[in-house]
Amino acid sequence: MELYDFQKKALALRVINHEAELYFYRKTPSGYVLTGTDKLNFKNAVPKISDTNTSVKTLVSLQMEFFHFRLIELPFSDRDKVLPILPYTMDAMVLGKSDSYVYDFVITDETENSGKKFKAICIYVEKERLKQIVETLRNFNIIPHVITCAGISYVLQNADFQTPGSFAEPSGIGTEAIGKLLLEEFNKKSTINFCRGEFKLSTISELSKKQFSTGVTLLLVSALLITVYSGVKIHLINKRIKTVQSELNSAYREMFKNETKMVDPYVQLQGKIKQMRDTQKLYDSLSPLDVLLLVSKSGYGKVTLTATEMEGSVVTLRGEAESLSLLNTFTEALKDGFSDVKLVESKTGIDSKVKFMVSVKNKLMAEVTKK
Repeated sequence: MELYDFQKKALALRVINHEAELYFYRKTPSGYVLTGTDKLNFKNAVPKISDTNTSVKTLVSLQMEFFHFRLIELPFSDRDKVLPILPYTMDAMVLGKSDSYVYDFVITDETENSGKKFKAICIYVEKERLKQIVETLRNFNIIPHVITCAGISYVLQNADFQTPGSFAEPSGIGTEAIGKLLLEEFNKKSTINFCRGEFKLSTISELSKKQFSTGVTLLLVSALLITVYSGVKIHLINKRIKTVQSELNSAYREMFKNETKMVDPYVQLQGKIKQMRDTQKLYDSLSPLDVLLLVSKSGYGKVTLTATEMEGSVVTLRGEAESLSLLNTFTEALKDGFSDVKLVESKTGIDSKVKFMVSVKNKLMAEVTKK
């Protein structure tokens, strides 16, 4: 019998007509202990059982008047063997069809007699009547794990079932005694339980279904929130990317106004930066001394340089030559080490010396500039 012993709290209800006595228990290492009592009116009271109590182990005890009783004899006492055959055993003893009832039993004499029969009491109730009770309990957030009749335990200890009138609800029992009686049902795992078969599916499983439904709902809500959050975040990221791309396009057009073809400004900008760095490295590797060395190789001692200017690949040479013919020889010699040699200016002075300005290009630097 499944009683959910892992629960730390328990609730017992003693149903009497349209009312119920509530007994609250707490589980300890030695068993369940009574912690409080209350009352509930099914007709005109607001439900007192909160949703938090639907997850605790719940035992419902119905009055003896709710059930039918028969003294029977059984060929064996094993519950797993007896319960399936009870409807057939009781077929001739009940009104209507035997499958319209729910059955249980209690062995009253465990001593096997000579006929190998066990004396027992068959306890049974109409399924429709039991369904009404279960539905009423559900309306008050009560999901029973055990539906029993605690009064039978009391009667078994204090009455003879062969005596007429012994199948009646015991009277004159105080609340404390009833609490202890129900407590015994918890601690010993009551053998009488009508919460079986279709009623087990509709009561014990109801809690699992409710918890599963709540879990699925929370899971779906969480998935929805994650999806919405991810969607909003992706939208904001895409919007930001488009803004950055637009700003990058504008900046690229501003920096390179003569550029007509723009496919991917980021990649193109990276290419230009790389080209500028390569050019800068080349510029850093060439010094004015290298240029002067090339110039000195072109001179014949008759040409004197007074100034040298470098701007990119263009080198401007200023000086004076002994004669115009020597100047021409000098410019021709410059073509060995430079390109685009031009005599920009020449002027003969009073002392017959020719002052000049020659423009040349460093060949290596010129190649880089073309790139």
